Amino acid sequence: VPAFDLLRRDGPSQWVTAADLPVGELRENAEVVRTLYLISSTRKTQIYSLTIDKPDPCITWTEAMPATPEETQSFFDTIPKESAARRPKSIYKINVTVRERTEIEVDGKKQLRQMDLGLIERKLLVSAVNGGSAPVGLKGRVLGDVSFLSGSIEGRIDLGNSFPADQDWTKDVALLAERPGLDLSLDTVATTPNYLKVKLDALDPIDGRNHWRLRVTVPKGSVYTALPEGSAIVLNTTGPNPRRLRIPIRGQAYDRGTGPKL
Repeated sequence: VPAFDLLRRDGPSQWVTAADLPVGELRENAEVVRTLYLISSTRKTQIYSLTIDKPDPCITWTEAMPATPEETQSFFDTIPKESAARRPKSIYKINVTVRERTEIEVDGKKQLRQMDLGLIERKLLVSAVNGGSAPVGLKGRVLGDVSFLSGSIEGRIDLGNSFPADQDWTKDVALLAERPGLDLSLDTVATTPNYLKVKLDALDPIDGRNHWRLRVTVPKGSVYTALPEGSAIVLNTTGPNPRRLRIPIRGQAYDRGTGPKL
């Protein structure tokens, strides 16, 4: 159990537990700053650090710093005067910034880096010296280039919680380019797990924009429980500034007694 509580502020006087840190939807050149508050009822001073499971130059954060007097007073105001709860001895904060794009320097030259299109799903870990650690899910979505017309819930493919393991199970997703001339290709190497059968077929254009059917099939006998964590279809846009579109996929098969015998 960490020696601190991890909160976020959802309004001038609303504080909630920060199991997740939502950053919303990001379009071109968007930048979002969210603040994590680290509250200790036992220590006046504390050294904190933050790490991320998949480093990305578009996701940065500050060093932990003391909360402002206004932030501290706002939190104190949430504690009823008659409450037995103790006032914290310290409140620190870390500002997390998520940018749709950023410039980095490689071998003395500036390079543009953009986040992948699709859902943002990162795992942050806040740690205190001799005080344990607490995980936080960074969640959001990068929009642009390609829209989902059908078959996907908020940029994710859901195969359901009980599809039969002894049958092929298929889901179709309709995709539409957001501008004329944009094309898509399937990245079979980055798509995982490798037993998924994935086809990307061109359909009739809509208002001059390319239109596709993405068909995903879980072959019978390939999975008897849930799809592995991190399962996703990866597509690439074409052109001078190609982007990756990562579409997470989830689902759970059930075995009707026809699975492999041990």
